[in-house]
Amino acid sequence: MTIEEDFQKVKSTLMAVSPFISSLLRRARIVLSDEVPTAGVTDDYTIAVNPNFLNSLCFADKTWVLAHETLHIAFNHIKRSAEDKVAWNVAADAVDNHLLSFFIKCTCNLEKFSVTLHHIACLVKKPVEELEAMSVEEIYRLLPKSGSSGGSKGGEGVEVERDLNAKCKGGKVLQEGDPEIYGSGQKDEVAEKWKQAVVKAYAQQKLAGKVPAALKRVVDEILQPKVDWRSLLRQAFTDGLGKTVVSTYKRPSRKFPDAYPGIRRFTFPTVHVLIDTSGSIGEEELTQFVTEVYSLAKMSRVSVRSWDADAYEAIAANTPQQVISKVAQNIRGGGGTMIRPCLRKVLSEMKSKDIVVVLSDGEIYDLDEDETKLLLSEVAAKSSVSIFASTLREVDIQGWRFVKISS
Repeated sequence: MTIEEDFQKVKSTLMAVSPFISSLLRRARIVLSDEVPTAGVTDDYTIAVNPNFLNSLCFADKTWVLAHETLHIAFNHIKRSAEDKVAWNVAADAVDNHLLSFFIKCTCNLEKFSVTLHHIACLVKKPVEELEAMSVEEIYRLLPKSGSSGGSKGGEGVEVERDLNAKCKGGKVLQEGDPEIYGSGQKDEVAEKWKQAVVKAYAQQKLAGKVPAALKRVVDEILQPKVDWRSLLRQAFTDGLGKTVVSTYKRPSRKFPDAYPGIRRFTFPTVHVLIDTSGSIGEEELTQFVTEVYSLAKMSRVSVRSWDADAYEAIAANTPQQVISKVAQNIRGGGGTMIRPCLRKVLSEMKSKDIVVVLSDGEIYDLDEDETKLLLSEVAAKSSVSIFASTLREVDIQGWRFVKISS
């Protein structure tokens, strides 16, 4: 069987066991080169593989190696790399291999070379359970440093040189890679596109119904918000946070006899998020908006409505995972930019003391019109907190807090 035939079989196998990894592998650029000792990832997000090395492996190990390198790209381990490349690769390998173990089995031939969390636990004298909750950076800080910043070989013989680009030149392209990801050729843009691909792949894994805690933690690391929502909204959550009831001197209700005196019941406010999806919003901004919603969903339930010149259907999410599986998959837009229709709908649907957050670039056609200003004022009066978060233009709206989402 040729490498090309094996590769098609690998992709089919991964589709059955892990839509997350399969989706990402299908997007990766892969080059075969005799100059590469084993396998690795270049600093322009290409998987480089020695064809002789790949042919020396059984099918299960071929699947493992290709999936392993795919995770290095998806989780941006090249860009995140620390000073000591050897220690960093050991930490990254251990995290990737731990995640892979939930989906596919490493054979005995490869297992004896693989770095695992159990190996690191013995080395640093920490329980495996504690390491499972750590990021690559946290594990790296625990490891003894080799003092090397050059290339090396990881535990499974997979090369981790910082730059394999030169060794890939003249190699055979096994897979071109997703043009949406690699089209620009700019490393920062490619990294951002991979971040978006991870979000989409995670949604596919959610639909399959099997999401290991290890995968959720890694996605949480990638989806880091740029706004400290907890600090901004602390006052809005003060009443009843962590409580069921508090004392009050309110008289008992005749209409509702179960409402005893001395008791007042609390519920968390809904966070209404208005996402600008007009034509001026790029993919990077939209991904960041989803990241901010993901963070908000850790604190309370959210109701997300995308808008351009129209206001689209609200999507409810009670957990961060639902932001990925429901919200990220159903964002609509691409037209003009008028916030007035969206404000009308939110004003009619929100309850008193709910929270309202607008995510936009601030380039809104009707923002200075009298009717829009009135709606913004009414929303602010009805909500406990109203926040306008912008990636570009600063706005000054009475009753609203402005937050700049830095690039």
